[in-house]
Amino acid sequence: MTVEILFSVAILLIFAKIFGEIAERLKVPSLVGEMTGGFIAGPLLNFVSPSPLLGEMANLGMLFAIFLIGLNIDVEKTKGNTKQGISLGIAGAVVPFILGFAAGYYFYDFKAAVVIGIAFMSTSSGISSRAMSSLGELNSKAGKLITSAVLYGDMISIIGLSTFIGYFSFSEAWKSATVFFILSLSIIVIAAALSKRIGQFFGFLEEMNDDQFIVAAALVAVFLLSYATQQAGIAAVSGAFVAGLLLGKSPLTESVIEPKIRTVSNGFFVPLFFAYVALSAGTGVQAQHFVPLFLLMTAAKFIGSGILTRHYGFGGRDQLTVGIAMMPRGEISIIAAYVAMTASLIGPAVFTLVVLLSIASIVLTSLLFQVFVKRW
Repeated sequence: MTVEILFSVAILLIFAKIFGEIAERLKVPSLVGEMTGGFIAGPLLNFVSPSPLLGEMANLGMLFAIFLIGLNIDVEKTKGNTKQGISLGIAGAVVPFILGFAAGYYFYDFKAAVVIGIAFMSTSSGISSRAMSSLGELNSKAGKLITSAVLYGDMISIIGLSTFIGYFSFSEAWKSATVFFILSLSIIVIAAALSKRIGQFFGFLEEMNDDQFIVAAALVAVFLLSYATQQAGIAAVSGAFVAGLLLGKSPLTESVIEPKIRTVSNGFFVPLFFAYVALSAGTGVQAQHFVPLFLLMTAAKFIGSGILTRHYGFGGRDQLTVGIAMMPRGEISIIAAYVAMTASLIGPAVFTLVVLLSIASIVLTSLLFQVFVKRW
């Protein structure tokens, strides 16, 4: 390990945490501030530049972020909203994907179109939940529907990313999107089905009364499953997501696994990753593409999610709330673009475009909640 990597990590981390804290005080999600800090420390002030070792360290943050998303998915919480949640999640993913793919193919090429489509699909569960919680409506009828729809939307987005990466990772004989779609879907469904039994297994570890061993066992699961899915050609983040699903029902998750892993994740790895994302961003974004894609990205969720809610008896304020809550793209969109770029499937310009679109959607969602929903 060189001395320079220690300096780079320290600078990136302090800029990420400072600007992340500023963002939260401005009622904007911390990842916006973390990426802003990375941009200032890197391209703006030139304190830090990308390097292979720094990139590998940052990649761990990507795995931790996806693991925590999977860990917080609880299908049982959607009971009573399962049918509506699945249909809303599918509509909120398929319609944006089609619109994003069409626009991406018009402006760029097939690979970029798929990445933009996947970026359009996902909704940031953390940002939506935080916004609904601030309104005191997380447990309302609309809040429960949003939680359910985002949950299934996250699964669909991970399956889409896995299918995309797998399709371009194998030889011609294996290039069947159907094969990778079925494989990815099967892995996630099996993981969700086995989560209770895996949780019971981790429950036996409680008798050891050793929190460090329990956390180590959880991390081993994350890294081994990430390795396995990467070797299978369907992206390491898929394995991290599956690890989260498997451990989600452990009796030790809420008391030991999540708080301890979240502390080290949000305190170090995840901010480092999002700051590094800003270092990796290019400067060749075509501004004329940003505006139409952003308008389309915003409208896509209203079309795919907001309008469908009327079919389930929502109207007026509730319909607007669902539409806005489904708008923000975040971790999965950025990670999907980052994985595609590191696999040389897209260039820095498209990657940067997706990052900027995601940030803009987060900021717009925060503003709309403060201006419209709170005052309605």
